[in-house]
Amino acid sequence: TNALLLDGFYLTDVLTNVFKFAIPVGYAIPPHGFLLVWADGKATNGTPDLHTTFKLAKAGGSLGLYGVDGVPVDYLNYGPQTDDISQGRFPDGALDTYFMPGPTPRTSNLLPNTAPELGSLANRFLHAGQTLQLTATATDAESLYQTLVFGLDPGTPAGAFINPTTGQFLWTTTGIPVPSTNVITVRVTDNGTPPLSHARSFLITVLERPLVTCG
Repeated sequence: TNALLLDGFYLTDVLTNVFKFAIPVGYAIPPHGFLLVWADGKATNGTPDLHTTFKLAKAGGSLGLYGVDGVPVDYLNYGPQTDDISQGRFPDGALDTYFMPGPTPRTSNLLPNTAPELGSLANRFLHAGQTLQLTATATDAESLYQTLVFGLDPGTPAGAFINPTTGQFLWTTTGIPVPSTNVITVRVTDNGTPPLSHARSFLITVLERPLVTCG
C-alpha cells in the first residue's frame, strides 16, 4: 500500500556479483504498481523507466535484485529467449515462469485464456428414491496455473449437488414426481483472465418403482 523506494538496491545479471548495478536515487515502485527496467546496457536514466549498465543474454542467464546489504530480494535463472516472445512469472509473484505471446510492461503478466471443456455426460434412468452419483471431468489447456470450479446452472432439481472442487455429483430422487424428466446442466469455470466456462446438459428420467407381484 506504500511506495517502495529502491535507493541502495542492486540489480545484476551475475549472481556472484550482487553489487553490479546500483539503482540510482529516486526510483521507486508505486503502491500495487510496477517499475519498468530496461536491461539494455545504456544506463541513460532520468526518465520514469530504469536503464541498467548490463544487458540480458539471449542465450540465457540470470537476473537478481539485492538489498543494500547484499541479501537477495529475488533472483531467477532463465533459458534461451526468442524474438518477440515474452517470458515471465504467472501469476505475478509465483515461482513458475512461462513464455507469453505478448509483453505487458507496467502491468501484470498475462497469458491468453481458453475455455475448459467438460467430458461427456450420458442421460440416466432412475427409479423413485434411488440416488445418482457420478463425477464430472474437465480438461483445460491452462491447467498448470489455473483452477477449475464445477457448478450447476439454474433450473437444477432441488437437492442436486455437485462438489465444486472434485466435480462429484449427487442427487437422491426421494419425493420427485414420477414419471418425470429432469434437465441437469453442469458448468465448469476457470479462473483465467477473463474467466471462461463450458456447460453440458444431460437428462435424468425418474420412473416409478417397479412392482413385484406374486402369482
